[in-house]
Amino acid sequence: MRQALRVARTGAWLALILAAQLNAAPAIAGPFSRLQVLLPGETAAPGTSSGKAGSPSAQTAGIPFNVTVNACDASWNLDNTITHTIRILSSDASASLPAAAQLSSGTGQFLVILNAGGTFTIQAHDQSDVTIPDGTSSPVRSIVLQSLEFSTTPRAQTAGTPFSTTITARDPNGDTVVATFHGTEPKPGEGHGDGDDDHDKDGKGHGLQSAKVRPNPLNPQTELSFTLSREGRVRVKIYDMQGRLVKTLLDDFRPVGTQTLTWDGSNASSQHVASGVYFLRIESPEGAVIRRVAVVK
Repeated sequence: MRQALRVARTGAWLALILAAQLNAAPAIAGPFSRLQVLLPGETAAPGTSSGKAGSPSAQTAGIPFNVTVNACDASWNLDNTITHTIRILSSDASASLPAAAQLSSGTGQFLVILNAGGTFTIQAHDQSDVTIPDGTSSPVRSIVLQSLEFSTTPRAQTAGTPFSTTITARDPNGDTVVATFHGTEPKPGEGHGDGDDDHDKDGKGHGLQSAKVRPNPLNPQTELSFTLSREGRVRVKIYDMQGRLVKTLLDDFRPVGTQTLTWDGSNASSQHVASGVYFLRIESPEGAVIRRVAVVK
């Protein structure tokens, strides 16, 4: 009788241990059956009805942003064996879209530029297997900025002493489209640069928002400088107007302080790029900013 009880207890413990291990084990993806499109502000949430969490962040017309495409099973689990070629489409007929590219380990990032104002969706089309239905993103708002209004501030200021101002962004109808902020430093990731120092006209910017590209246009090379207030991994990538990756300038750990990089106008194959406008995207633990640089030959 005692022996039987010991065997029963042992069996019960083994069952509990096995159940815990099964619950802790990562989900195994089923057959690849759908494409997931994630926008900035969204994260993957396998096993949920929508497969994602969060809500899309509003985008600024004419400014590129990353779209993530995942190959998933019916429960939105990532299938990391898929390397199909994906084409990106948009309900914004004027959008600048990237060239078709292969997924890597079931996922890929694509740079998209919405050029019109309104609410649009992004679609992912599988060119390798036409039986896979197109993935469609959540609706995302694209905002056209017409002007920036600055509140009145006293002209006389004391060097080294912070002061407050209000910047209001308005669309072509005069409506406010971006919440105002106060102080000398925008929040990380708030706003996108358009040129070498659009957010730093007086040279007193802080963090990534102080990023400068000079000379601009590039002649025969240009220097990108920015300041990190937090150490961490930094990526600096260059994209063309079609959203195609031209070159990765930096993908490394960087300390706090001023960072300086040089671009000579070459691509990843060390060939000189064609004349045109290019986007330098800086990503760090503080957020991300984009600067434009022109190449003129």
